[in-house]
Amino acid sequence: MAVSTIAVSNIILHDKWPGTPIKVVPAEDKNGETFTNAAHHNVVTPEYRPGTKVIVYDSTSSGFATMIYLRWNLSPSGIAGAMSEIVVPEALVTALAYYDVTVDGDAIPTDVEAMGIPCAIMLSAMTDTYFGWFWCGGVVPIDWTPLLAATTVVTQATMLAGAAFSITDGDGDGDRPVFALTDANMSASGWSMADDT
Repeated sequence: MAVSTIAVSNIILHDKWPGTPIKVVPAEDKNGETFTNAAHHNVVTPEYRPGTKVIVYDSTSSGFATMIYLRWNLSPSGIAGAMSEIVVPEALVTALAYYDVTVDGDAIPTDVEAMGIPCAIMLSAMTDTYFGWFWCGGVVPIDWTPLLAATTVVTQATMLAGAAFSITDGDGDGDRPVFALTDANMSASGWSMADDT
């Protein structure tokens, strides 16, 4: 299976996580970081309830972005999480909490592709079993996490400008979840503003 990438600035995510976003933005740290503030991002004890969603306006991307508070879990894949890694709920594979997320592509069985599994994108590298913010909907939040501006996500080399995409098992890229052009049997996870490269 071919593997490619697309800049995160060229995708818009559909938020499929339960709950309504609030407009209360976390406090900035001394470096001006909001969602990657060390006081509440990549922490062992959650500062917000897991599943809390926040909506923010991003002037660089000219639209709204939704962020969600989740717990990163290295298991069962053993693949380290990094900035712009696509994550899915681990509860589809194990009996752990729904708000635990992993980069294990086996968490995406075919029947779940059709229903439309929630997905999110990591804002930074994280420590195993720590809590933090993830981008789960809308435009890329470049104003809020500037390092995302230069990042990409993995695709199946099928994405087209102006077309919907879905989350699927990335057999060609270490079994990570990847984005692929939506077909008739898949629920859309977002849409693309450019072809993948």
